[in-house]
Amino acid sequence: MQTTTFAPGQQAWFFRSGDNITIPAVGGSVAGPASISNKPNPLDPLYLPLGSMNSWEDDMKGSDVEIWGPAPGRIQLIGLHETKVKSMRKFTSQQMGAIAAELFYRPLTELTAASTQFASLTGTKREGWLHVQRYDNNNNLWITEDTFGALRVTGGIKSKDGAIIEPEFEQIVYYSLLNTTGINE
Repeated sequence: MQTTTFAPGQQAWFFRSGDNITIPAVGGSVAGPASISNKPNPLDPLYLPLGSMNSWEDDMKGSDVEIWGPAPGRIQLIGLHETKVKSMRKFTSQQMGAIAAELFYRPLTELTAASTQFASLTGTKREGWLHVQRYDNNNNLWITEDTFGALRVTGGIKSKDGAIIEPEFEQIVYYSLLNTTGINE
């Protein structure tokens, strides 16, 4: 892979766990409810658009156990054993839709563009598949990702002086054999 400098553009879509897959992903997925072990194809029309992202941050956190050994007159660090890994991503969209309201207000029912009323905080966090496409400044697809995890809107729903509402999303990625990342050069 070449080293280069560019300003990426990103888009993301979400597929709720439990929603029925109409186009299964390759590799063991089937039509039926989406789950951590059943992934929809990125072309499935039931993916919900989260919009274009104006900021993005991927983060990995973990913990290590230090391995010590003689060298020869004193004990020195000879390695690390990684015992925990947590992957998270945070991003801000420039668009507000029913899925952003659903992730923030957590109603029991799924919201759509036709929803008119719901009871806040009657549901729980939403889990599902996040599909991400990142492009370089020449509109070339750079990275695609499909990860399963909990998705929520954090930081509130804010607007001031007629500014655009920009929901802040956070995904905590769960381990799944079906999580994938592809890179194009």
